[in-house]
Amino acid sequence: MAYEPDTSLFHTSEEIKDALEFMSNTVEECINYGTYLAGWLHETTSKNEHDFPIYSTFLHFFDCLDSIKLLIQQGQSSGVKTLSRALFEASLSFRYLISSSREKGVLAYQVSLTRKKMSQRKLLDSKEDKGAIFLEKFEKQMGIKLHSQDSEIMNQHLKAYLDRSDISPINKEWKKTKKKLKHVPNWYSLFDGPENLKELAGFFDEEIMYELLYSNLSQHIHASDTTNHIRVVQQNNDIPVAISHGLRNPESLQDSVKWVLMIVIGTYTTLFDQFYPNRKKRYSNWYSSHLRRQFQIITSSELFTIHYEDESKN
Repeated sequence: MAYEPDTSLFHTSEEIKDALEFMSNTVEECINYGTYLAGWLHETTSKNEHDFPIYSTFLHFFDCLDSIKLLIQQGQSSGVKTLSRALFEASLSFRYLISSSREKGVLAYQVSLTRKKMSQRKLLDSKEDKGAIFLEKFEKQMGIKLHSQDSEIMNQHLKAYLDRSDISPINKEWKKTKKKLKHVPNWYSLFDGPENLKELAGFFDEEIMYELLYSNLSQHIHASDTTNHIRVVQQNNDIPVAISHGLRNPESLQDSVKWVLMIVIGTYTTLFDQFYPNRKKRYSNWYSSHLRRQFQIITSSELFTIHYEDESKN
């Protein structure tokens, strides 16, 4: 027999459904327009074998945005915060891919991804030290025995790719960067690029957004300050009472949607600047006709207020 949920744990958002719908529709408009951009990108990036990461990273960005839209409808501020950080990272990666030279962008990405795949396959090879440890732990914890595989054979075609005349210089740079940083580098760190996400954000003058979405949200992401789920309310007898703010709580959701829209605008603007400057008039017309008013409302006015009451005696 299925259990019925204890609805007292869920925050009801019925009274602010119009505000949620307005914010959700605004993000959906960005998604709808983005489908056309995805089509352009697919056509553009299909002309060169190495450019696919540009399209695939945009799709990842798009997938995060679409998931955020669905969570807004539920008033799920916590989930939107988590995905906003993923959206920001995807945006920075995408913007760096299209703003940098081929060597620092798509080729660095492809080489780093190839090296990562080779490393992962060694985990299935008992002849490798890390592989022997991984296979033993996997069997103990999962109760399933994985058969060892020869990583040399599995990685043959990947090694051949790294040895190609057009790829070998990038692979050498990867090794050089790893030695310099003393750890496996991020793909965008090659050729003296940003060492980490904070520096990548600084590359696009997005330090404030980094602090808002990455540093400040780290406590939320890593559950290091779960007391944020508690609110103190003042009762009629002036005695403060601590209560849970409940699940699917829309508090601070509007702020999160502001950040989401700013990330979208920054991403789309960079795309037109770098890839489609002759189509910027189309982008300007879309923004003026379909997004500017909604963006101004969300960023400059309070759409709703959340009130808390102690209902334990009711």
